[in-house]
Amino acid sequence: MYEEELQLFTVKPFYNLINSVFFKFGFSASTSTFLITIISYVLIVILIFIFLKKILRNNYLAFILTILISIFKPLLDTSRHATPDGFSTLLLLLSFYFAIMKRNLFVSSIFGILCILTRPEYFIFYAFLSLLVYFFRKDFKFQTKEILFSFGYFTLTFAIIQYFNQIPWSVLFMNQFTKVQLFPISNPDEFNFREYVNCVKGKILFEWNTSYFPLLLIFIIIILDYRLIISKNRKSLIFLGLYVVVYLTVSLRFIMFPTLVNRMMVGFYLVIILSLIAYQNSKKQILADTIEK
Repeated sequence: MYEEELQLFTVKPFYNLINSVFFKFGFSASTSTFLITIISYVLIVILIFIFLKKILRNNYLAFILTILISIFKPLLDTSRHATPDGFSTLLLLLSFYFAIMKRNLFVSSIFGILCILTRPEYFIFYAFLSLLVYFFRKDFKFQTKEILFSFGYFTLTFAIIQYFNQIPWSVLFMNQFTKVQLFPISNPDEFNFREYVNCVKGKILFEWNTSYFPLLLIFIIIILDYRLIISKNRKSLIFLGLYVVVYLTVSLRFIMFPTLVNRMMVGFYLVIILSLIAYQNSKKQILADTIEK
């Protein structure tokens, strides 16, 4: 039974690799997995502080907000579980840092690839994100071929994972969301479309209401300036596009795997929170630029 469960982790090769590195350094298997989580949490908090320093240009305010975000419950939950959630969040934020702050799409894509190798479902997010960056490539000062190569790398990474993954999505769904089996690989349940639909319908309200997405959506609606969006201000449209990408990704992911466990969603939460802070802080400048035009 244990050997069959282990096969479910073949889709997270980079996480497994880092685990094995700690193990080879002499740590026990359980300690190795928790070390990844703890180190990821510390580095995420440091990275948030770096983001906020550059966004706010006020070290004291950046420090206070970093402390508040560091005790954000979903982020704390990632630090208490030996899962790839914290590590994938760190890689996601690093890819954003190099794309937005450093304007280095190549390095950003490398971290994006490693993020997909840690949690394959992030491919959905990076695919939509590549489309957004393509439409606003002049604003980011990225070349079309760079974006196409990045998307190609993301697709190839995801395809390689699926090639070595011998467990069909239907088997995974029936085992995790309908009834848990002792031997899901060697003796899988036959996929039942009616059970699938009933499972999605039964969980949709509960999962969304127990997540932070409705609350964050309220803040998005309040903070976004729709005068700028109606006037087609490109910076405002980029932020709006980012939020559309996040919610599309989460919705599509929910259809495939009807669960929105907060520790798994923390990467999306942090992207929304940090971008809202950036938008609110730059709103005066955006308005000034719009008036000048």
